[in-house]
Amino acid sequence: MHYKTLCSTMTTLPGVTTPEQLLDASLRITAVKAAMAEMKLDNAIKSGSAQGNPMMSSLKTCKESYASLVDSINTTRNTLKSGGSNADLMSELSAADTFATDCGDTFDERPDLNSPIPGAQRHVNRLISNCLDLAATIKEQP
Repeated sequence: MHYKTLCSTMTTLPGVTTPEQLLDASLRITAVKAAMAEMKLDNAIKSGSAQGNPMMSSLKTCKESYASLVDSINTTRNTLKSGGSNADLMSELSAADTFATDCGDTFDERPDLNSPIPGAQRHVNRLISNCLDLAATIKEQP
């Protein structure tokens, strides 16, 4: 695991006794954190202060990426609950990781713009990384 403290904390949640339950808990937390970031981006768009400039375009791109990220995480949870294949889990998680990276790249490409969610971005990236590691670990189990 890349983030042992994060993972260890999740193992103390009620009802988390198996690797699959740990992955589901991590997915739930990731979805909530990503949805919160999406809401913050939406609020920045609605404030209108960035209207008609590169910042507005970047905010919209990030919001769309986070909406897709949340969809991928929810699809991953459904796949996990229905007993879907590990390949499908990994595919959806990889997509979620790409969507999170897309948002970061949007602001990295424009150093004159500051992301309104740098902390949330790092946190979501760490959560997705943990989910990928957990899914890979589950695959390795007999």
